[in-house]
Amino acid sequence: MKGPINEYLRSCAVSLLVVVLIGLIASIQGWSAVGTLLLPGYVLAGVIFPEGAHSTHGLMWFVLAVVMNVLLFAWPVLWVSRLVKQSRKGF
Repeated sequence: MKGPINEYLRSCAVSLLVVVLIGLIASIQGWSAVGTLLLPGYVLAGVIFPEGAHSTHGLMWFVLAVVMNVLLFAWPVLWVSRLVKQSRKGF
């Protein structure tokens, strides 16, 4: 299975690692400001669950926020991987 879908799935896997790494760094004392990078996913999940983590389905809100962040971070990862691939072809 080759093509754009395969590339996007690979970038989703890489962005999952990026989101987890950002979450881990944000949990270190003094580095909590790094967690603001995850704000877009929290806001999008908040559209569905307005109460956020304190709703009756708090875990589902968190999972949805992570999925949204992964899908959002996948686009820049895909863009960078395509730029790297094109620069390798140029040499």
